[in-house]
Amino acid sequence: MKNCFGFLAILLLTSCMQTAPKVAVSGIPFVNALAATKLSNGLTQQDIKLAVGAELSTLKYAQPGVAEQWQNPKSGNSGLITAGQPYRIGEQDCRRYQHILLVNGIEKRASGTACSDQKGLWRGLE
Repeated sequence: MKNCFGFLAILLLTSCMQTAPKVAVSGIPFVNALAATKLSNGLTQQDIKLAVGAELSTLKYAQPGVAEQWQNPKSGNSGLITAGQPYRIGEQDCRRYQHILLVNGIEKRASGTACSDQKGLWRGLE
């Protein structure tokens, strides 16, 4: 599935950061808008829950450059998330990431930076 989207993840660190608005996702702690919520047009609530959960898992646990996949068999929508090398800004652990979604057969791409606060909550930055 990694090659199905035909993407090459080249992740660069960003120096321009601004806090994005909060988005509530059922069953997931409050997080600022990550890529899945920015590209939510055409996604079901279950898709968003799966996508944001996969983004958070990728940010926390994935090796740099290794794609993590999510898929909703009911809707047919899916995605791949790749996170870059972790780095620190003050007290926060941060990572750049890319999310490629396949929504109703159409590929959508987003990338961003997210940082984890002292409580372990990841927040998307713009």
